[in-house]
Amino acid sequence: MSQNIDRADTHRVHERFEWYQHRDAMIAFAVRWAPFGGGTVEDIWTEFGLPERVYFLRMRQVLSGPTPPGLDDVSWERLRRVCDERIHLTDPDTPPTDQLPA
Repeated sequence: MSQNIDRADTHRVHERFEWYQHRDAMIAFAVRWAPFGGGTVEDIWTEFGLPERVYFLRMRQVLSGPTPPGLDDVSWERLRRVCDERIHLTDPDTPPTDQLPA
């Protein structure tokens, strides 16, 4: 029984973080589309195979980390704002990043 739980837990952890390998592609996409308020629902689906809300929730996780090399803090903050705005559009009850508990 313990072996089955271990396999299930391992699979769940792998699934949970597998998408993170696309972090750089997600950031590049976000930077490219930020001036337009983020990518369209269709572009997000085509590029990542994700619904809009899932993409922006994952981007919120990415954006909670440090600013990567090649981007300045102002651009990183703009990406956070775009992400928060799009999440809010898909679910007005979701608080912006700056209102989440630390």
